Amino acid sequence: MGLIDEAIGEFQLASKDSKRAVECASMLASASWRKACPQLAIKWYRKGLEMPAIKDEEHLGLLYDLASAYMETGDAENAQKAFTEVYGMNSTYRDVSARIKQLEDARNSARHLLLSSHESIAGIDSSLHQPHDIRLLAGSLGFGRSRAGSWMAARLPTGHRPPTPEALMMYFNAIGRWHWERR
Repeated sequence: MGLIDEAIGEFQLASKDSKRAVECASMLASASWRKACPQLAIKWYRKGLEMPAIKDEEHLGLLYDLASAYMETGDAENAQKAFTEVYGMNSTYRDVSARIKQLEDARNSARHLLLSSHESIAGIDSSLHQPHDIRLLAGSLGFGRSRAGSWMAARLPTGHRPPTPEALMMYFNAIGRWHWERR
């Protein structure tokens, strides 16, 4: 972790040079993500996108990375908006079409689960295909910490104690970090 902290310091210094500001913002976002600070990474992606001298290709890359960060943190709504903007600029950029479809599938799964009153936690788990799908599911449903816990509590079989909202958020974050580290 010490090297990441050193790198962050150096990129912060280098970001003062307007010629390197966009690249440094991207590197600061990446280092923040590796340091398990997703909100700081999102901040740096946004800051890079606000730079006046940003080139089209850099804009596209930062916007895609911002959308990926939103997706990994379970913010499906902002991820969908950013991926859609990337798609509007270049429909063949990386796997943007697949990402949009994945978000739409997660939203459809969320709707399906809400309509089915007989689902159990096991049913939810079996319907999730990626480690971060449960986070996308919660984001698609617009759940905050307490609503996610209440929703899962309503889905638990009788006699089972529901997870606390804090435990649920820790679970969502752990799954996202695990998925990110597997790449």
